[in-house]
Amino acid sequence: MKNFFFFPTFPRPFKNIEVIGHAVTVLSTLGIFNYEMIITIDGSENKYAEEIVRKFGGHPNIKFIGLISREQVYRYYDQIDCLIFPSKLETWGLPISEFKQFGKPMIVSDLPYAKETVSKYDKVCFFNPTNAADLVRQMRKQIEEVAVVYDETNFINYPDPIVNSWAQLFSKLLN
Repeated sequence: MKNFFFFPTFPRPFKNIEVIGHAVTVLSTLGIFNYEMIITIDGSENKYAEEIVRKFGGHPNIKFIGLISREQVYRYYDQIDCLIFPSKLETWGLPISEFKQFGKPMIVSDLPYAKETVSKYDKVCFFNPTNAADLVRQMRKQIEEVAVVYDETNFINYPDPIVNSWAQLFSKLLN
């Protein structure tokens, strides 16, 4: 059975697409080919995308599909087996929030923004975004369908002052 991984992104260096390319390269040297990695760039977007596609575009397990609509992203969320989110810098990892509603596994950067975005979720594995071997280990577990042990996550409780709506924010600011 083939596994499908997905990374919806816009090509910026901090999105860390190359760690996926390196992980896919390692997986192929291990003889693991029963998966497809789908990434939403095609090389025409900017120099970074061009470099990523030049470097990893010949790999049979990576499919560069170009930028797609939000509706298409959600169709992929519904169809794929696992989201990979390797970004090194985010204010909020929107695909993480969006993907949680599908109840499927995610492999996500082990960074504070990602842990905040994941919050409480029972199917996430964190990995070191600067270590392709760490990503390989997590992808391999999903591909080989071994007993994946997901990382424990918790709701994040923020200290006051905290607001949960625009009305509360305006009230707090005006008082």
